[in-house]
Formats: sequence, C-alpha cells, structure tokens
Amino acid sequence: MDYEKQLDSFYTKLNFNKLSTNAIALYQAIVHIAKGASWIKELSIANITLMSICNLTIKELQNARNELINKKFLEYKKGRNQNEAPKYYLIRLYEVCTKEIRQPEGQAQGKPVGQAVRQAQGITQGYINTLHFNTTLDSFFDYINNSAQDFFDNGKDQINLQDKAIIIMHLKRLGILVENQSILELFTENKLIETKIFYWVIKEIYFSSYRIFLNNLTYNNLCLRFLKSKEYVSGEEGIDVERLIPYFIKCIQTDMKEEKVKWKE
Repeated sequence: MDYEKQLDSFYTKLNFNKLSTNAIALYQAIVHIAKGASWIKELSIANITLMSICNLTIKELQNARNELINKKFLEYKKGRNQNEAPKYYLIRLYEVCTKEIRQPEGQAQGKPVGQAVRQAQGITQGYINTLHFNTTLDSFFDYINNSAQDFFDNGKDQINLQDKAIIIMHLKRLGILVENQSILELFTENKLIETKIFYWVIKEIYFSSYRIFLNNLTYNNLCLRFLKSKEYVSGEEGIDVERLIPYFIKCIQTDMKEEKVKWKE
C-alpha cells in the first residue's frame, strides 16, 4: 500500500464522506502504524495505544472507530479476550496501476535522479527545501505549541497573546492543533511540513480581511484545497513551499468569496 496515495485518497473522499475530527485523527494514526508495520494485512493495535496517540477516551475511540467502519474506511475485529488486542484491516482507497514503467539504465525504478542526494541532506521527499521560509514555519509552529516564547511575523511586530489564543481556537476547531506533542513522533516528514503549513495559512487568513469567514472553513475543504494546490505547484524538482503557500491561501480565499456571493443571493 502506498502511504501518500492512501492519505490523498482519504482526504479526497472526505469531501463527500464527512467524518468527525476524532475519526480523522484515528484513521491517520492507524494508517501511520500500518506503514511502520510494513502494511501487514491484520494489524493488532491495543485500545490504550490509540487512545494515547489521539488523546481520546474509550467512548470517543469507539465512536470514531464505528464511523470509519460504517463508512467503509476500515474493517475491525474485536479481541477474543482482554489480553488480545483488536485487529484492524485497512481498505485500500486508491486504484492500483499495474502497468510496468521502464526506467533508463542506471536509474532506480521510481526514484528521480538527485533524490538520494536531497534525502541525504535531510530534505523531505516531494518538497524543495527553502531554508529561510522553513525556519519561519518552524518558529511559528513552536510558538503556537508553547515551546517558544515569542514569534515575530515580520521581524518587528509580535503576535499578541489574544490573537494567538484565537488562532489556536481555529486550529483546534479544525482538528489541526497538535495538543499531544508525543504524537509528533508518529508524523512523517511530509505530514509534519503539511501541519506547519496549515498552521501558517490559518494565521495568514486570520490577519487578512477574510478572517470573518474563518468560522465557516472546514477541515475537509482545507485538505481538499491543499491537495489541489500541491498538485498545481509540483514539478520535477518537487514542491516549492514558498510557491505552494500563497497559492493555497488564494484557493481558500476564492472559496470564501464564492460563499459570500451565495449568502447575498
């Protein structure tokens, strides 16, 4: 199973198949654990493990799991006793292309030239490393998650605590806020960058004239626009984060404009 294709298909399906934020968090955790377990068909995961990762009570876990089962995102088998962990079976959400792709001699199949060098330098696959901007994303992410004291958006003006609290409120409502820092250990590099981008984009919209529409923004729409934006700015060298973010923001703002017109009608 392909990790990125599975999650991309998952987010796409969310546009038509709504899920609660708890169900989304649970699915992400299960997919990530499955990836680490080399995609074994029968995945045993204790309830306490998922409760800890997703910061859920047993009741919330059961409800989120039932959502995913009922909407055909996964299958589930209860343990036979208290000592046996439940078993999860992920349903593949994307179509598999069986057509063989021939690569030029000397180039590993599916690996673009130069990718190994980028990976060795610590650059996440699929993204172009824009060091200055990535550092800014890191600083804001740490500031929101309280592991940094201050954040200066333009090098001069500090984001005050009131604005910070409101931004956190929006991140939490959308199910993006990382409240349990230990879950970051389960994030892939791409997932961590995407989360930092979401943080930044919500902040940018908040400080724009579109802030009045933030309450109408949904997680499903945010993910869908992100995937469309990522597809638009991707190229042979990967994705330029500095190009991706303004285009991503523009897409969301366009949606907000369209919604505003609907309200007037």
